[in-house]
Amino acid sequence: MSHYTTKLIPVVFLCLCATCCVKDKRTISNAVGHTAIDSAQLYFESSVLGEGGPPNSQNYRAHQPRTVRWDLSRTVLLSNGQAIVAPVQFTHPLFITSDVTGNGSFSLNDITALIVMRDSSAQFHCSLVTYLPDSTAIVGVSTSSGIMLVEDWQGNSIRAPRRFVKQLNSISTSSTDGNDGNVETDVDVNIEVCNTIYGYNYSSDFPDDGESWSETSCNTYGLQQLGSDGSPGPRDLTGIFVRRIPIYTVQLAPPGNPIGNIADYFKCFTQSDNSDHQYTVTLAVEQPVTDSRQPWTWSSTGLGGSSAGTNPINVGHTWLIFSESTGIATTTRNVGFYPQSIVLPGSATAQGVLANDENMGYDISLTINVSSQQFFDMLNYTSQGNNAGYDYNLNSNNCTTFALDAMAAGGVAIPATIGTWTGGGQGLDPGDLGEDLRGMQLAGNMSQNTVSNPHPNVGTCN
Repeated sequence: MSHYTTKLIPVVFLCLCATCCVKDKRTISNAVGHTAIDSAQLYFESSVLGEGGPPNSQNYRAHQPRTVRWDLSRTVLLSNGQAIVAPVQFTHPLFITSDVTGNGSFSLNDITALIVMRDSSAQFHCSLVTYLPDSTAIVGVSTSSGIMLVEDWQGNSIRAPRRFVKQLNSISTSSTDGNDGNVETDVDVNIEVCNTIYGYNYSSDFPDDGESWSETSCNTYGLQQLGSDGSPGPRDLTGIFVRRIPIYTVQLAPPGNPIGNIADYFKCFTQSDNSDHQYTVTLAVEQPVTDSRQPWTWSSTGLGGSSAGTNPINVGHTWLIFSESTGIATTTRNVGFYPQSIVLPGSATAQGVLANDENMGYDISLTINVSSQQFFDMLNYTSQGNNAGYDYNLNSNNCTTFALDAMAAGGVAIPATIGTWTGGGQGLDPGDLGEDLRGMQLAGNMSQNTVSNPHPNVGTCN
């Protein structure tokens, strides 16, 4: 697991809460043997898919491959009548996050559903509902709160956006102005509302081919004034989303192999100006996406920058490999800088801790022959990483910052690009550093490697 620099999670600045009713011009009778679900599926496939038109060009989600899981559909009673609720599954998982959800993000597969119901004239209506819980939501109970997006299958808003908040035992709802996206609410909640949603399309089959994306909503959608559109209200969420919705938290966890005593860890190194002593320092970089400045990517395995479990983010890692050769014996030590406890985008600082990274793989490394004095200046700088009060910070003192500062302490300057990321601030990061190293003009005492060779710790001493 890595816990390093962070260009972290894409923030969803929310304002897209659009309604989506689909064509209601066709009435399909319940044929013999047809259940309500069968009739709903027949209506959807013949009237909605067959006659709905092209996807909204401004709606990224509407252009992605997706499937209605009729096999998982069920009948529920909503505030305006009986409805068929069917989960919607995106072929390549789409993740979004929001300023109202704290430090969590959600998979659209968990928060998107198709609603099909009949009105009093027995005509069908269809809505695609996306529910974005806020940080106070209790998913699955009547006090759920957040933002509701109600759209048609093509991604067009039909009803003005709506935000609803938890207030004691009731829900207060408000609609946004369809032109500017401003939210008015009668409760004391400070929510920043913008017109763009940011997200990431992750393919488990091709993890390096993911795609970041954004949508501008509300002011680009033509809101239609409809009467009974068959769409659910906020109180209906408990009928639509009956199970708890997983929250994927971007948290950078402490290392699994911390170095308890850095003095003991480094004590095999000896300082000598004799020509038989050769010293090298290797800067090793694991990029989130190889050959790319991309600051982060989604990880389905809990590797890289994620802390396993429900953390889908990989932000890469940077560490140092110190090696001394005397002609008779070689001593090698790997060391990386981490937070001692979990840090989050909203809580970016923790006590720092050093760890043994001998089992980490890298995408690119830079090895530099240095003098004895340079070598020990770098060691001395690195040793402070375990000092009480020496902090890890996601933006200003992460693993990449620490490694480059250690090299600078020995008089070795490495070009470094400051990266920026939505909602996460700015700082050095492994994605940019890897590309900076690839573009370096190497001096005579430098060598580069883009194949991750083993680099175990070697050498023991009393």
